[in-house]
Amino acid sequence: MSGREQGKTLLKNLSTQVKEVLNDDGEQLVHKRGVEAMIDLATDLTSDDAPPGLIVQRDGGLKLKLLRKDRPGLVTVEWQRSIGAVVCHWERLEKSEGPFRFVYRESDESFIEMSLQTELYAWLTATLGEVLYPETRR
Repeated sequence: MSGREQGKTLLKNLSTQVKEVLNDDGEQLVHKRGVEAMIDLATDLTSDDAPPGLIVQRDGGLKLKLLRKDRPGLVTVEWQRSIGAVVCHWERLEKSEGPFRFVYRESDESFIEMSLQTELYAWLTATLGEVLYPETRR
């Protein structure tokens, strides 16, 4: 095989590897998925199916603050491009927990918490019930 043919093979292999992590514009696919996840969350949290009285505040383009009027508590959800994860915190009265880092899992197209292995929506639903809607606890 000539030097040029070897070079073409190397470039083709590199192209294949790059296409696994970047889209055609050169943007990281994980960042695109993270942005889409934040848009989906904002849409879902402000829809008719969202818990009543939930206040969703945008803090910058990719950070959401979730509150409830006249209730102590705050849940934050933020896409952090630098680490490629959705990062969440919560606080209520004197207690706070986080960060909870959710990374994209290709196999089921969802964001999974790194240590707890909990899916983002499952974690968020449980956390909202605990922090902002404690009257739902039984």
